[in-house]
Amino acid sequence: YNVTYLNNQSYNNGGNGILIDVGGVGSSGVVSLSGNVITGNTNIGLRISDASPDTLVVDAGGGSLGSTGRNSIYGNTNVEVRVDLDGAELKAENNYWGSATGLAGGEVTLDGGTTIDADPFLSEAP
Repeated sequence: YNVTYLNNQSYNNGGNGILIDVGGVGSSGVVSLSGNVITGNTNIGLRISDASPDTLVVDAGGGSLGSTGRNSIYGNTNVEVRVDLDGAELKAENNYWGSATGLAGGEVTLDGGTTIDADPFLSEAP
């Protein structure tokens, strides 16, 4: 599948703001996120997960899918971002993380050897 989240608002939900989950059935997909506002959710702002043998490429800014970023992800109760891409990197550049200093280490959970590239970041909301 090929999904684009563009200029959506996900706020004050009783769970995750946006959940991208490929459920371990041998699926593959690409997901691009640009210009979204994800805030005030009672669990995780942006939750991304693939399970082996799935293949998922997610671009939240600066990645291979051409996302410009400009997402605002902040003020969620649990963490802002939780990602499990089986050792792959989530590109998440040019986003606002609710702070002029960028995404804080305590605001992200990386599972399964996944890494995140959240620099450069926006120092204020777009």
